[in-house]
Amino acid sequence: MLAMAPAAPDSVITSGHDTTNAIGMGHMDSDGYKVYMEVVGGGWGASAGADGADVVDGYVGNCSNIPVESLEQDYPFMRIEEYAIRRGSAGAGEHRGGLGRTANVPHTLR
Repeated sequence: MLAMAPAAPDSVITSGHDTTNAIGMGHMDSDGYKVYMEVVGGGWGASAGADGADVVDGYVGNCSNIPVESLEQDYPFMRIEEYAIRRGSAGAGEHRGGLGRTANVPHTLR
């Protein structure tokens, strides 16, 4: 984007969450071993005419936003303590960057 900015300043976006981060957790129970993996999304950069997109996964992540209730049903050994947009996490400017999110904060029950 930096290389294209001089040639097309109104067409590029600023940098944003462009990496794939993951959280992993495993648990052995009487019914076997379960592994929980979560790809953590973030905000995308703003453009010359619009704010950045809030809480999106990297374009190579191929991930969806799984409801907390579904996670807790599939992984009964944990509970999510917080899942929210992180207010104030966007960059300043005429158009703000996209907001990030709090991490799924897993709390092990057993």
